[in-house]
Amino acid sequence: MKTFRPCLVTILLFSLSAGISVAQGNKKVDRNTYPSEGLMPCTNDYVVGEETIVLTYWDEKVQIRSKGTFTGESGKIYTWSMLQNFTHKEYREKAAINETWIINSVIECDGVPIAFIKTMHHITINANGEPTVEFDRGTYEFICL
Repeated sequence: MKTFRPCLVTILLFSLSAGISVAQGNKKVDRNTYPSEGLMPCTNDYVVGEETIVLTYWDEKVQIRSKGTFTGESGKIYTWSMLQNFTHKEYREKAAINETWIINSVIECDGVPIAFIKTMHHITINANGEPTVEFDRGTYEFICL
């Protein structure tokens, strides 16, 4: 059985494939709903449900909002929400790049929080293509409450 885990990399690839480079001041919003199933973190309850991803990008900024509602084999109702904000600068030769990712995600069971993710990642690359600052704060794995 596969484990239910919102795949941050998949969401990132989805967002990048949507064409982030837009003119200053323009805002683009994409909304998609997908079926999802698997084992819920922290409970190992097999769940089936739907999640909706709303991708908004403008002025080299990206926001991904995800929400899902799932029913477990146990009969319990789970909700999942995630908010991701990051900056993305189109690569330009001999130009410095700064990118910051902030991710917050919560899973609730029958309205009570049972797990969360909170992380921040930052990288600065100088004009020579060398990383000068990079840090991660938080975790990319769910923490059970």
